[in-house]
Amino acid sequence: MLERIDFGARVAEFDRIVSSFGANNGMVEGLGDSFDDEGFSEFVNNNSIILNEMNNGETALEPITLVVDVFEDQNDGNASNGLSLRDAIIIAHRDPARQYIIQLAAGTYNLTIEGREDFRFQEQVGTPAETEGVEGDDGQEEEQEETVDEGENGGGDNGGENQDDTDNGDNGNGEEEAAPDSVLGLFDNTVLRTGDLDINTRVTIVGEDPSNTIIDASALGDRIFDIKEGGNLILENVTLQGGLTQGTFAEGGPIEQSLDPDSFLGGAIRVLQNGELTVNNSILQENTAGWDGESSPANVNGGAIANLLGTVQINNSIIRNNQSEVNGGGIFNNGAMTINNSAIIGNDANVRTFYVDQVEGGGGIWHSGGSLTILNTTIAQNRALLAGFKAVNPTNPNNDAFAGGGGILIDLVNEGGPGEVIIVNSTIVDNDAELGSGILSNGDLEGILIRNSIVARNTGSPDIEGFFSVNSSSNLVGNGNGLIVNGVNGNIAGGINNPVDPLLGTFDGAGFYPLLEGSPAINTGNNTSIEQVSIFEEILRDQRGLTRIVNGNVDIGSFEFGADNVEPENIAPSLETANTIVPVNTNNGIGQAFFSFFI
Repeated sequence: MLERIDFGARVAEFDRIVSSFGANNGMVEGLGDSFDDEGFSEFVNNNSIILNEMNNGETALEPITLVVDVFEDQNDGNASNGLSLRDAIIIAHRDPARQYIIQLAAGTYNLTIEGREDFRFQEQVGTPAETEGVEGDDGQEEEQEETVDEGENGGGDNGGENQDDTDNGDNGNGEEEAAPDSVLGLFDNTVLRTGDLDINTRVTIVGEDPSNTIIDASALGDRIFDIKEGGNLILENVTLQGGLTQGTFAEGGPIEQSLDPDSFLGGAIRVLQNGELTVNNSILQENTAGWDGESSPANVNGGAIANLLGTVQINNSIIRNNQSEVNGGGIFNNGAMTINNSAIIGNDANVRTFYVDQVEGGGGIWHSGGSLTILNTTIAQNRALLAGFKAVNPTNPNNDAFAGGGGILIDLVNEGGPGEVIIVNSTIVDNDAELGSGILSNGDLEGILIRNSIVARNTGSPDIEGFFSVNSSSNLVGNGNGLIVNGVNGNIAGGINNPVDPLLGTFDGAGFYPLLEGSPAINTGNNTSIEQVSIFEEILRDQRGLTRIVNGNVDIGSFEFGADNVEPENIAPSLETANTIVPVNTNNGIGQAFFSFFI
């Protein structure tokens, strides 16, 4: 009978070794020079039972911090040649029960190892997949009291014989089928080692400052992060740039297969169902959701971020100079999203195709279902453009096409169905579109609520068009188009012949427009509206982090005039940062026009 495993001792040794992955050039005390890539793989295989035990929550685990010390893209999965960002993520996925904190020093981390998902074996940990030509190691015997699923792994013999419930696995040259309950499989050897950085576990990436800590995918030809179901990514103090979606083949491979429509989502980050993303004090710039011009354009959304039934929080951050070749130049949301103390600036939705009975666009944000809450945020200088479009299923002989929602396009009818949009103390100005230059809403009357916000000075069409809640209150709308009426619910609204001027100062490098003395937005907001928004911390501060409610009443918009001269909190990074980086030149230069605004 085999000797029983001492789980306590194994876990302690596992902790000691894993904690050393990011240090000492990969050398681990007790393992000597043998802890190279091959030695690491053997270590992981030998500890699969421990990993499963941890994954079942039977062992309390502390977060592990990995310190990245090389800027080039490496995928050996250890620190023997220095620890790269990709290496650190590979390591984090080998231990999915634990939170990993990846620290980045100042510098530019260039992602260069190409490999689009249509040529990779397995989409997520624990998903059965078959591959050819996987070399197996010699077998070994271990005992465990828990049930281990059976899997066949090719023509060799690498099966552990376990008493009680036995796992007989063959692993050699031939096909491999990963056990569904396994946390190992081929995931780190295939999906993680090339292309975008997939997130299936809990990872926090912390840079020094977004002005000097940059993750650049301009040489990758792919997005930067892909958050899978159940994955959780927190980004702090970093800049993401150069991401590009080009489409990948649907399951089944590239031969005689159509491109996966979801593969066009999210130029920098894609968040899939039940995935979670938090962006703190960071910049996402010069990313592109590209389109091949032939596949269905329905999912060419989100130049920077695409949220497909996940949860996203954006705090104190800047989304700028991104583009989509159909919808959502900056952001696409079809999940739960909150945006706080941030700036959505200079993004383009270059609508290259359209459905005749629908309006496409959303230069800054395209929202198509779920919930969207925006507080203390500036949405400005975004555009929804028609750019060499073609009609899809045209029923109108004139092929009429419209690009709408220069700042925000809300489509709760044609796309995502019921949803809720709440916009409080935000400034939506200087956007451009043929319909709804500031906000275009295609939704139910009660689902879209705007309070204490400026929507003015947008060009190409009225500032707002569509449907809005009758409870929208205390807003300043340059041209309300009759939808928000002057004097009703405290709203200040003009018309096409007499638009209201909010008296804004020059656009600031930190991402906001100051109110000038005498602005009709000063002290005309509703204090109750902002006090009721309890989902954010520090809710009584403006976009700069300065105290709200000066002289009795809150101001309308993201800027509080005459705010106390106190130490700012929750400040978004300056728009002047990270501009020494050469802009990404993709898709024939479309969407580069706004870059000069920030130099």
